[in-house]
Amino acid sequence: MKILQLITKIIPSLKREKAKIESVDTLLSNRKEATQTEIIIALGYKILRLLIWGFVIYSIVTGNVTLGEILKIVATGL
Repeated sequence: MKILQLITKIIPSLKREKAKIESVDTLLSNRKEATQTEIIIALGYKILRLLIWGFVIYSIVTGNVTLGEILKIVATGL
């Protein structure tokens, strides 16, 4: 349960970072224009998003989390 609460607190800050950064593909194709920090943040966001979805899928399969909690995570904008 604490993991779900942590994820729901992290997501709004990630949305703000995502708003600042273009897509990872664009950043990687324009490496001269993008700073190294921007590329690292963009890749980190993509990796974290995949991990969160993996956790959601794992929770559904194992039944550790209720459907309402999963919908709350998805509704926050993953």
